[in-house]
Amino acid sequence: KAAQDTIAEARKELANKESKAADLKAIYERLQNLTHKMSSDLYAKNQSAGAQADQSGGEAGAAGDGGGASKGGDDVIDADYKDVR
Repeated sequence: KAAQDTIAEARKELANKESKAADLKAIYERLQNLTHKMSSDLYAKNQSAGAQADQSGGEAGAAGDGGGASKGGDDVIDADYKDVR
């Protein structure tokens, strides 16, 4: 909600032809601080989700068959072959 309000204020300020440079700089700094906060929140959320996935993935890997399937989802099989002529 705060992000949407800040963006709406920035749009109003940009549309106002009588805006002063100081006003534009202030709204720019508010937007920049907002994006920094959002980025750090997303980073922290991603880190905690990644740590949980690592913990559960390690347990599943230990119980799994240990096959060579890749996690990328492509159907690539790593194999050695011998060319017989």
